[in-house]
Amino acid sequence: LDVSGLWSTTFSGISQPMRVVQSGVNVAGYYGGGGVLPGGMGGRLNGLVMVGRWTDASSSGGFRLLFTPDGRTFAGTWGRTLDSQTSGGAWVGTR
Repeated sequence: LDVSGLWSTTFSGISQPMRVVQSGVNVAGYYGGGGVLPGGMGGRLNGLVMVGRWTDASSSGGFRLLFTPDGRTFAGTWGRTLDSQTSGGAWVGTR
């Protein structure tokens, strides 16, 4: 599964673009616009599941995303702290 590319994502009730680059199992990207502080994300992809960390100018936290087998959508959760992957709510994306 290659998740590289431009994604339309929604979290915190706000839609915004996210650009992702994948190298092997390592994934890194950035997001911004839509009223949310610009930030970055990075993680490791294991099968269809990516677990990692997001960060922006004021905070950071964990996340867990589940991709569909065709790599066109994901649904997951994000956390408000590094110890949590769920406390922030849903994080979904399509491309």
